[in-house]
This record gives sequence, structure tokens and C-alpha cells, in this order.
Amino acid sequence: MGDLGMYIAASGLDAARTAMDAVAENLANADTASYVRERVNLAASPSLDINGVGSGVEVASISQVANAVLAATALAGQSSLAYASTSQQIAQSIQGIFPEPNGSSGISTQLSNFWNSWDQIAADPTALAPRTEVVAQAQSLTTSLNLAATDLSQLAVSTTSQLQQVVNQVNTYDTQVAQLNSQIIQAKATGADANSLIDQRNQIITDLGKYIGVTSRESQNGSVSLSVGGVMLVQDTSVTQLALNTASGVTSVVAKNAGVALPVTSGSAAAYLKALNTTIPTYQSYLDGVANDLANTVNNQLSQGVAWYPAITGAVDPSTSSTTGGSLSVSFDGNTYNYSISAWSSITQLEQNIATASGGQLTATTNSSGQLVIDATNPEQASTLEITGGSVLAALGLTQAVPASAVQTQLPAPNQPMFEVSTSTTPGAAASSISVNPAVVNNPYLIAAASPGGGPSDGSNAQAMANLYNSSNGPDQAYATMIGELGAYVQTANEQAQAATSLSTSATAVNQAVSGVNIDQEMVDMLNYQQAYQASAKVISTVNTMITSLMQAV
Repeated sequence: MGDLGMYIAASGLDAARTAMDAVAENLANADTASYVRERVNLAASPSLDINGVGSGVEVASISQVANAVLAATALAGQSSLAYASTSQQIAQSIQGIFPEPNGSSGISTQLSNFWNSWDQIAADPTALAPRTEVVAQAQSLTTSLNLAATDLSQLAVSTTSQLQQVVNQVNTYDTQVAQLNSQIIQAKATGADANSLIDQRNQIITDLGKYIGVTSRESQNGSVSLSVGGVMLVQDTSVTQLALNTASGVTSVVAKNAGVALPVTSGSAAAYLKALNTTIPTYQSYLDGVANDLANTVNNQLSQGVAWYPAITGAVDPSTSSTTGGSLSVSFDGNTYNYSISAWSSITQLEQNIATASGGQLTATTNSSGQLVIDATNPEQASTLEITGGSVLAALGLTQAVPASAVQTQLPAPNQPMFEVSTSTTPGAAASSISVNPAVVNNPYLIAAASPGGGPSDGSNAQAMANLYNSSNGPDQAYATMIGELGAYVQTANEQAQAATSLSTSATAVNQAVSGVNIDQEMVDMLNYQQAYQASAKVISTVNTMITSLMQAV
């Protein structure tokens, strides 16, 4: 009986010590993420006595206190939070590209300044300065549209890079889970403690869930299988590697072995995919609409007007010719130039010879009335151009005795559009390509400020252009609609991120209440196990004293 008593007491010591070790492990990992609380399961030892007297206690197992349903809910909450947070960041990045209202640098203000500048042309159609101002406002506006389009394209590039990093990290985590599966299967097969390996695997799966929403299922052998929308990523020790596919114009995450696209609906990967396939192209299309509306509105209105230009007009004889050529004297900007004009046999050749002789300073063309129009290549010089002499004057129907002053002449060429824009349907193409027609930049007098039938002092078409400000189908309304949609999008993203944070925090707290470490409870358990240890030690001491006394009495 003494030996049995000593055996029973010793088993109590071992059980209490193992339980205290488990409590110490729990306390040490109280703040460790994804750690699952351990619990020592005690059972009565098989009887060694023929009379069925108990033989003590033994550690049946050391299990982890976990609830699979709560753990899955917490994992899903983490994935949803990662999706919402990443979506919020993307929304804020797009908003940063269009900081409205933004004083003089905002596109809405630049649109307003552009339309207002047309009022100045309408007030003084013959002056160069207001025309130059319209061109400057147009260039500023197109530059802003170009930059916004570039920023959206760069956001798409950086988002693709971030998604690639996510795919690479998912592949790394999947490999690590498969390796831990192998170690856990081996540990369970040999009866070794696999709890620390399981904790490592839980942490990896939690991190994995932030990148891509995975479903985890544990097998009898201790391994876990991971899948996304039914596509298996990890099964026991087998791993399916993922890759990024952009070949079809739609970005997707595919399984390398089968090329199957994963239905990714949560985690940061889902947010990046939505941004690349939907959100960024949507705002690129919005911006293209602004660019196209701007070009169409302005160019269509210009096509309804006529342009007048400061130039010298001569009623040249269509059959004019000269076998000897002649001379031409002109002045502009306070300087006088004498040109020697080569012989000509037609008006066309005369035009070419004047341009050649002046070294490109003068341009000669024939208007729709058959008049020869001579102007300076530089618009600023054209406004002061005068023909002061030379034998070529006779061919122009002019006399040397009366120097010709510069007069406004309607151009024979079709009206020049102000804006040029790509016709490509690729999102962002229009906004990134829109520019001011170089011909108009070089010569603002090409702007058709007058209405048909109006003279050089007519600015009615310019006024009609100014009145297009904020038209119902113009660029201002298109841009305002885009900014309104962007504001709503950002607000929704912020609200979803806030809601996801609350839900994830709640789900994690509920799961932690079951599987996490409660320090107060662990301290109570430690005290109980210490008392059990002391009681077992007391039994051993008592049995030892009894045996000693009996031996001394013999």
C-alpha cells in the first residue's frame, strides 16, 4: 500500500507540474498574436491493484482551446478589413490627383479661367494679347489634364506592382503552411507536442488572410487545406503557386498549374484587382470625357466662325509673271528689310519666291478672292507690317507712292481647331494626349473669333465661345460630375473601412475570449495546480513518515 501511495502521489506531482508548465506557456504568450491557449487534460491512471484501487492521475493530452467557427469568422473579418483598408487607400490616392477645390491650380478653376479669357478676345478681336492669353489658358488646362491622366496611369502601375508583391507573399506563405503541415503530421504521428507548430501555422494563415481571403479546413492528420473560391492552394504538403495575368487586358490572379483565375473577393488582393479592372479605368474614362468634351465643344464652335489676320492684301493679276523678278521693301517692328524677288511665271511661284527671298520672315498666300496676302511669319510682327516700296508692288496692284498698311484679312484656309486629341478608346488616351494645336500656338490670329459676314472687328464667335461656360454637355459639367462621383466614392470607402474595422475587432475579440489567454484565469489555475502539487508532496511526505515509523517499530 505504501508503494501504491507513493506512486499515486508521484503521478499527482507530475500532472500538477505539467499543468503549471502549460499555464506558464499561456502567460508567456498572452500578447502573442494567433496564440491558442493550451489546456492540460487529466485522467485517472489505469488501476494496478487487483481490487480496482485507483493508481493516480495522468496527463491524457495537452490540447488547444479553439473554436473553429469563431476562428474562421475572425479570419474572414481580417480579410474584409484588409480589403476595405486597401480600397480606402486607393480612393484617397485618386482623390489626391483631383484636389478640388484647389484655388488657381484646380482643373475646375482653370476651366473657368479659360472660358473667361474668351471675353477679352470678344472685346478686342484685332489685338494679339487676348488671343495669346486664350492660348496660354488652353495650354495650362491641357497640361493639367495630361498630368492627371499620367498620375492615374502611374497609380495603375504602382497598384500592379503591389498586387505582384501580394501574389509573391501568398506563394511564400502557402509554402510555409505546407512545410508546417509536414512537421505537424510527423509530430502527431509520433505523439510529440505539435502545439507550437500549430501556433506558427495559425499566425501565417492569419497574415495570409489579410492578403487574400482563404478558407481553412483541418484534416484528421493535423494538416490544414487552404482554398480560395474552391481553388485549392494548399493540401497537406502540396502547394499551388499563383501568378499575375494581365495578357487579356483584365488583370487576374491565376493558378499556375491550371491557369484558372481565382475568384478573389476579399483581402488586399481583391482591392487591388478591383482598382485595376474597374476603379482606375472608370476615372480614366471620366477624365477622357472631360478632354473630349473640351475639344469637341471648342473646336465645334470655332468651326462656325471665321478668322481674320493682319496682313497686306494685293489684287494681283492671276496671270502675272516676270522674267526679271523685282524688289520688295517691308518694315515691321521698326526695321526695314529689302528683298530681291526672283523671276516668276505664276502666282504660286511668286508666293514661293517671296517666302524664299525673306528667309521665311514673310508668307505669301492667295485668298478665296484671288488676292495675294502677304504677312509676317511672326504674329507680333504681322500687326506692324508695312510694304514701303519695290518693283513688285505693281504686281500686287499697289503703288509705291502710297505705302500699304497692314489690314485684317480673312484667311483662305479652313478654320484651325484649337485642341487635338487622340481617338483611341484605351482608357486615359484622350486625357493624356489632348494638346493645343501647334498652328494656333504659333499664330493666335488663327482663332476664328468672328462670325461669318463679320469683319476684323467682329468678336461675336469669341463671345459665343465664352457663353459656353458650364454648358450642360460641356467639359465643366463632365468634370463636376466626376468630382461628385469621386467624393461619394471616397466617402463610401471611408465608411466601409470604419465598419470593417468594427466588425473585425468584434470577431477577433469573441475568438480571443475563447482561445486567447485570460491572465486572471491563468493565475487562478496556477494557484490550483500549485496547491495540487503541494498536496501530492504532502502525501509523499506523510507516506514516507508512516513507513519510517513502521520500520522503527518492528
